[in-house]
Amino acid sequence: DRDAVPDAVHPLFSSSTIRFLLHDLATGAWAPNAGTTIPYTFDQGTLPELPTVTLEPAGNGAVRLLEWNVLNDGLFETGKQPAFRRILQACDPDVIAFVEIYDHTAAQTRTLIESWLGGTWAALQVSDKIVLTRGTISNCWSIAGGRAGAFLLSPLGGFPADMLVIVCHLSCCSADAARQ
Repeated sequence: DRDAVPDAVHPLFSSSTIRFLLHDLATGAWAPNAGTTIPYTFDQGTLPELPTVTLEPAGNGAVRLLEWNVLNDGLFETGKQPAFRRILQACDPDVIAFVEIYDHTAAQTRTLIESWLGGTWAALQVSDKIVLTRGTISNCWSIAGGRAGAFLLSPLGGFPADMLVIVCHLSCCSADAARQ
């Protein structure tokens, strides 16, 4: 909000112009050069109304796919489960691809998802990646040295063909070479 007053005394933006100076901590680079800034003046006009986005399915033959890095088996942490459950129920996915499930099996994950979303789900696992669908999964393969998994599935909902879902778990943090 351009009129924000975070401490109830000092406006966050005291004028219509702000200045940027970007610094890359990894390389030490500055943009623009150190000692100079990039000015930006807020447009004072009104913004157009944003379109309404719904979570309704796109239509016949559409498949809703959700990919989620659940951070170190977070899906199974009791304190986090209510939030996971609410989001999954709101999204109502046809296919789910979870990443970072290390200490639980595809069967355990399927049981949990069936208890939250109902119905019957198929599930297969490639290392820390688990894919679930309300349809069938006919095969899966480890690819990219185990960093990714390919899952061949037939989703429900009138989707006209089999689907190959590739789930990748890139290296994090400063592992740029491994990620590339």
